[in-house]
Amino acid sequence: MTTTGRRAVSRHLLAGASFVVASLLGILEGLATNTLAWLGDSAWVAWPAVAVLLAAAFVIELRSSRGAPDAIAVPDELPRDVGDFTGREQELLKLRNLIRQGADTLLISAIDGTPGVGKSTLLVHLAHQIVGRYPDARLYANLRGADDQGPAEPHAVLEQFLHSLGEHRIPQHPDAAAARYRSLLAGKRALVLLDNASDDAQVRPLLPGSPTCTVVVTSRARLTGLEGARQLTLKVFSEAEATELLRRIVGPERADEDEASTAAVVAACGRLPLALRIAGARLASRPDWTMATLAGRLADERRRLEELTAGNLDVRASFMISYRELSDEERRLFRLAALARTADLPVGAAARAADLSEEEVKAPLDRLVELHLLEPAASSEGLQFHDLLRLFARERSEDEDTADVREGALGRVMEWYLSRVAVADRVGGSSISRDEPASPATSPSTTASRSADRGPSGASSWLEREQENVAALIDQAAGLPDPLRPYCWRLAFALVPYLELRGDLAAWSATARTAAVAADESGEVVPRALALAGLGRLDAALGDAEGAEERFEGAVRLLRGEGSAMGEGELPDERQRPLAQVLHGQAAARLRRGEHQAARSAAEQAHVIYQRLPSSTGIGPHEIACAATLGDIAAASGRFAQAEEYYDEALRKQREAPDAADRAAVLARLGEAHRSRGRYDAAGAAFDEAAALHRDRGDEAARADMLEQAGITHDAAGRHSDAVAAYTSSRDIHRSLGRHSQECRLSCNEALSLWHLGRRERAVEALRAGIRTARRLGAADVEADARLNLSEILLGQGDAQRAARSAQAAHDRYAELDDPAGRARALTSLARARGRQGDFSGALGALKSARTEAERAHDDRTKASVLMEMGLTHRDSGSGGSAGRKHLEEAARTATSLMIPEPALAGRALMHLGGAEARAGRIGEAVTHFRQACEEYRLSGDRELEAATQMYLGRVLREGRPRYGASGNAYGRAADVFQAMGDAQGEGRALAGAGAALALSGDAGAARENFSRALALLSGEDARAVQRLNDVLRSGRPLRTDELPW
Repeated sequence: MTTTGRRAVSRHLLAGASFVVASLLGILEGLATNTLAWLGDSAWVAWPAVAVLLAAAFVIELRSSRGAPDAIAVPDELPRDVGDFTGREQELLKLRNLIRQGADTLLISAIDGTPGVGKSTLLVHLAHQIVGRYPDARLYANLRGADDQGPAEPHAVLEQFLHSLGEHRIPQHPDAAAARYRSLLAGKRALVLLDNASDDAQVRPLLPGSPTCTVVVTSRARLTGLEGARQLTLKVFSEAEATELLRRIVGPERADEDEASTAAVVAACGRLPLALRIAGARLASRPDWTMATLAGRLADERRRLEELTAGNLDVRASFMISYRELSDEERRLFRLAALARTADLPVGAAARAADLSEEEVKAPLDRLVELHLLEPAASSEGLQFHDLLRLFARERSEDEDTADVREGALGRVMEWYLSRVAVADRVGGSSISRDEPASPATSPSTTASRSADRGPSGASSWLEREQENVAALIDQAAGLPDPLRPYCWRLAFALVPYLELRGDLAAWSATARTAAVAADESGEVVPRALALAGLGRLDAALGDAEGAEERFEGAVRLLRGEGSAMGEGELPDERQRPLAQVLHGQAAARLRRGEHQAARSAAEQAHVIYQRLPSSTGIGPHEIACAATLGDIAAASGRFAQAEEYYDEALRKQREAPDAADRAAVLARLGEAHRSRGRYDAAGAAFDEAAALHRDRGDEAARADMLEQAGITHDAAGRHSDAVAAYTSSRDIHRSLGRHSQECRLSCNEALSLWHLGRRERAVEALRAGIRTARRLGAADVEADARLNLSEILLGQGDAQRAARSAQAAHDRYAELDDPAGRARALTSLARARGRQGDFSGALGALKSARTEAERAHDDRTKASVLMEMGLTHRDSGSGGSAGRKHLEEAARTATSLMIPEPALAGRALMHLGGAEARAGRIGEAVTHFRQACEEYRLSGDRELEAATQMYLGRVLREGRPRYGASGNAYGRAADVFQAMGDAQGEGRALAGAGAALALSGDAGAARENFSRALALLSGEDARAVQRLNDVLRSGRPLRTDELPW
C-alpha cells in the first residue's frame, strides 16, 4: 500500500474510531441519565450484540466517508451549564418526556416567557441532561432576539452551523444554504439550540428536515407560527425555588441566619431569576453586607431597578430591549396601565388608562401579552404586571409622560372603578350605595360598562374579584394630591355597602378609616362629615352604640355648621343631600338598637330634606332607602299600614330613578307588612313579583327565598295547597343549586302544609325523611326544627308519647347548638305532650325550664308563649286558678310590649286571659281582655280567631253580665267576619247568637229575622238547634239561657 493510501486509511480509521467512541459514550451517558428509556421500547440488548452493531457502524462510517471533506470532530457547541441551577423540575420533566415521545418526528420545543425568567438557563441545562441522545451534533446559536445589536440574520447562523458541520463552501443564497444544512443533518441524531429568537421567520430556515433531530427554541414572545411546535411558557419561580436559588448564590449560612430578610429580598425581586441572580451576586461580592442590608436597599421602589444591576447583568436593560420592540401606541399603553397600584387590571380599566375603547385596546394588549410584558391574571379576567416590570413601566412614564398625562390616566382608571362599584352595589342588592351625582368625567365606555355584569351573581362576583384592587386604589388615592385625592373617599363610600352586606368587618374598618383620615386632611366639610358618618355605621355594626351616636351627631354638626343658627332650609345646596344621608344612616343605626322613636325622628328629618331637594338633582339610592327605612321603623313599631305607605313610596321612586336600588328587597318587606295585616293576597303578589325580579336577574337563590315567603303567606291564609306548590318550587331550586340544607328545610315546611291538608301520614313521613337528611348533612338546626314540628303534628294526632320523644330529641339538638330559644320552644312542646298524658307536674317543670331558657336568650316572644302555656296548664290541671291567671296576665303584658309587636301572639294571650277571668267571675276584666284580643287579631289579620273571640265576648256579655245589646253587636261583628271569610257555618252560628241576644232583650222581630238567616246557612244539628229556638220564640215563651247552644 502506498504512503498516500496508508494515510487515507488512517484518516478513515480515526474518523470511524471517533464515531464509535462518540456513539458508545452517547449510549453510556444516555443510560446514566435516563436509564433504559434512551434505548427506546426494546428489551435490553446483550453486549455482544452491541459490539456487532458498533463494528457495523464503523464499516458504514468508513464507506460513507470516502470522497467526503476531511473528517472533523463532532460539533459540540453547548454553552457551559450553570452550577447553581435551581428548580424547574416540572418543566424539565415535561421537556424530556416530549423529546422521548417525539423520537420518530422532528421535534420543536419553544420556550417563551418574561424577560429574565431564565429561559436560556433552562435551555442549556436541559441540553446537558439529554446530550447523550445526540451523538452526531450539538449545535447552539444565540439569535439575539433580545439584544441591542438587533436579531441575527438566519443566513449568518447557517454559515456558523455549516462550518461546524465541516462544510467549507458555503452557498451564498439563503435557500441554498438552508438546503445544504438540512442535507448534512439528514439521518443524523442532532440537537439544535436556538436561543433568544425574535420571531417565527428567523427560526424557520434553521430547522432541520430530518425526524432524527430535535430543536429547542427560546424567545420572549410566543412562537405560535411554528407548525408542530410544543409550547412551554416559563413562569417566575415559586417562593421555595426563589429562596433556594438565593441560598445557592450567597451560601446557606447568610441566607438562613435572617429568614425574614431573605424573604423580603425574594419578594422585592418578584421571584424573577435574573433579579435574584443579580441580588445574590451583589451580596456575595460584599462580605460587609448582611441580607438585611440588601433587603433595605431593595425596599425603596424608586431605586430598586438601580440596585438590580451587577456587571453585564441588568434587569432594566433586559426590560428595555422588549420595550423598544413596541410601537408608540403599545409603549404608551404599557406606561399608563402601570400607574394604578392594583394587583391586576381589567381590560376596561386598561382602556380607560390609555383613553381608548375596549375594542381599540385589544390589539396593543395582545402584543404586550405576546412579549410577556403583561400576563393574564390568574384569578380574574384582567391582566397583571410583574412587580419589576410595573416599576420599569412607571419609570418610563416618569421620563416620557407629563404630569398631566399621568394624572389624567390614573383619574380615568379610578373613575372607571367608581362607576363599576356603584353599579355593582345597586345590582347586587346593597340597600344603600353611592349617593352623588355622576362625575362630568364619565365617558361613553364608562356608561357602557353599566350594562356589564348584570344580575347579582355577576355584580357580586365582579366586586369579589375586584375588592382588593378597589382597596389598593383607595390607599393610593389617599397619598395623592388633588384632583385625585377625593377618589380615596369616593371609592371608599362606594365600596363600604358591599363590605357591610358581606359582614367583612376587617376590610370595612380599614377602608372607612383610610377614607376618614384622607377626608380630615382635606379640610372639606362634606367628605369629613360623610366619612365620620361612615365610621358611625361601622361602630354600630361593632356594637358600640355610644360611639356610633357620637360620630353621627358630629357629622350632623359639621354639615349644619358648628354653632350656626341656620335652619336646614338655609344650608348650602351641596350640604343638603349629605345631611339627609347622614341622618338616614343615624336612623338605621338607631333602628338596629331598637330605639324606634329616635330612629323615626332622624329618618323623618332626612325624608323632609329629600322631599325639599329640587327635582333636577334626581332621585338617589339613599332617598329610596330612606323611604324604605321609614317603612322598617313603622313595621318594627307595629304600624304596618304606615309601613305599607312608605314601602309603596320607595317602590314608586325606584320606578322614577334611572339606576334604582334593588326593588325586590323592598317588595319583600312590603310583602311582610301586608302579611302582618292579614292582607295575604297583596302579600303573595309582592313576594311573587320579587321572585320574578330575582329570576330575571339570574339570582335563583333569592328567588327560592321569595317562593318560600309566598308559601308561608299561603299557609297563613289557609291556602295550604298553594303553599305546597310554592315550597316545592323553592325546594327544587335549592336542590339545583346544591343547597341541600335549605332543600331539607323546605321539605319540612311542606310537611306542615300537608298536615293542614289532612295528609297526615304523608306529613309525618316527609318530616322523618327530612330529619334523616338533615342528620346526614350535619344540619343540626334543620334537624332540630323538623323534630319540633314532628312533635306538634304527633300531638295533633293524639300520639302524646311519641310527640314527647320527638320534642325531647329536638331539645337535645338545640342544646348541642347552644340555642336557648330553641330549647325553650322544645321544652314547651314537651310540656304540652306531658299535659296530654296527664303529667301536669312534669309539664309545669318543663315550662319552668323553658322560661329560664327564654330569659337567657332574651327572647320575649318565646317567653310570652311559655307563660301562656303555663297558665293553660294550671287551668287544665284544675289546680291553682289564680296561679294560672297570674301567668296569663304576665304573658299578655309581655306579648303586648314586644319591641317588634306580634299582634297574633298578643291576641292569643289576651283571649286566654279573658277566658280565665270569665271563669273566675271577673266579667268586666274578661270583657276588656276579649275586646283587646279582637283588636290584636284584627291587626294581625287572623280573621278566624277574631271571629271566635267575638263569639266568646258575645256569650260573656249575654250570660255573665246581661248586656244583650252589646252581646248582639259582638255576635253581629263575628257574623260579618265569618261572612268575609266565606265560612257559612260560622256565620250561621253567629247570627243565631245575635238572634238569641235580641230575643232576650225583647226584640222578637229582629231575633226571628236573624234566626231565619241562620237557618238558610246551617244544616244538620246546628239547623235543628236554631229551629228549636225559633219555635220557642213563636210560642211566646221567653228563652232561657240554658237553651242557647252558642
